[in-house]
Amino acid sequence: CGSKLYLMIFMLFSIAGCTVQDYRPAPLGGFLYAGGSASTERPSTEKSAPQIDVAAPKLQPETPSVASEHPAVLTFQDAITETLSSPAILSAAENVTQASAALWTASTPPNPTLTVTQTLNPLNRSFTVQHEGGPPQFDAGISFPIDWLLFGKRSAAMDSAKLETDVVGAEFANLVRQRLAATVVAFYDALEAQELLKLARQDVKNLQHIYALTERQVQLGALASIEADRIRLVLLDSVREVQRREVAVQASKATLRAALGRTSEAGDFEIKGELDIAKVENPLSVDDAFKLAEQYRPDIVATRLKINKSEADVHFEERKAYPTVTPMLGYTRQFQEKAIGFPDVNAWGGGISVSLPLFDRNQGGIKKANSMLAQSRYNLENQLAQLRGEIAQATENFNLSHSFVTSDMPARIAAAKSVFERIDITGFGLAGHLLEMLDAQRNYRDVTRSAIMDRAGYWKSLHRLNAAIGKQILK
Repeated sequence: CGSKLYLMIFMLFSIAGCTVQDYRPAPLGGFLYAGGSASTERPSTEKSAPQIDVAAPKLQPETPSVASEHPAVLTFQDAITETLSSPAILSAAENVTQASAALWTASTPPNPTLTVTQTLNPLNRSFTVQHEGGPPQFDAGISFPIDWLLFGKRSAAMDSAKLETDVVGAEFANLVRQRLAATVVAFYDALEAQELLKLARQDVKNLQHIYALTERQVQLGALASIEADRIRLVLLDSVREVQRREVAVQASKATLRAALGRTSEAGDFEIKGELDIAKVENPLSVDDAFKLAEQYRPDIVATRLKINKSEADVHFEERKAYPTVTPMLGYTRQFQEKAIGFPDVNAWGGGISVSLPLFDRNQGGIKKANSMLAQSRYNLENQLAQLRGEIAQATENFNLSHSFVTSDMPARIAAAKSVFERIDITGFGLAGHLLEMLDAQRNYRDVTRSAIMDRAGYWKSLHRLNAAIGKQILK
């Protein structure tokens, strides 16, 4: 299994334009996602929501963790490493092994043929000097085809098999790219859902505090009971939001499990990561991203290699049109003494067998190979056209997320801090400030939710753009 894994990594980095020395066993996802920021623990710079010691409504309990072979806490690099050892990728790696085996077969010369015969044996009477016959004869001969060497059939077959190995390696790298991209997006989806759940639970606690203070004011006669009912409706809606967020967390984890390739019941797990952005990457233009994708995308590399292989296949099919040439060398033993009265003799013989390509000159094979060559060229044009659209979409999405976290984010954070201060100021003097306090809580919740979604959107769009390019350009 270890040799197959190293073969996977070698093919992966060779398609990406890296060297084998770039490989490090410890994060196995260096092809696209080496050291994503979600795996780096950084202290949060944002102020947390006010901690209010009031019992929350009874919510759905969290699912307890089940002991299993998988870790209970999943980091970004854990997800990348687990994806690279998933059954889908290990299965695809076998295609590389199979292509290498086909190359081995193509490089192996044909086996010689040994022929042994015993002829002219008596059937209904014995052979004697008076009743001559035969004489019986033993023949042993060996033949060995040489047309693979004379006409370059073996070298042409090897060239085609070598290019097929390269194609399979590029297709394997493309599968790794797609699986890693799916894992990264699923990881950030789960991390986003987890953060939104925390926010919803904190919202319930804050609203419970407001509701408790409102009930106290109603009992003192400072407020009408309708105010308590109004806040209770908001609180119940917040509890339902927590339940929806819990379902969203479980759904995102289910998607992540599938991306990781987990086949056994692994129980619940926690996503460990940060959505904070230490350094915002500069946007890319569509033209620059497209040029990089043309160079690094494994599926584009695979299609170009298929063109080269189709050209090699045309040459191979043309070589196959040449005749087969098989020299032969034989030994003969004639048993004459009994049959005709002469001494037994040993003899040798030789010959050559050559096919005559009068009718079948592999016309069909040559025509098919030329058609596949034309098809490969059309496929490349089509893929480049589709790639341009994919790159344009991924680039625009990243640029939009970039604008959100650079222009809107500071104002949103400042507004959130202002909401915090407002809640702290009005939290102890509720009389006459219920509506303001409720509005402040709503503003805090909405701003924080938007901040979480904007940061998660930034990371997802960044990694989608990396996946579209085929190399980790943005970090």
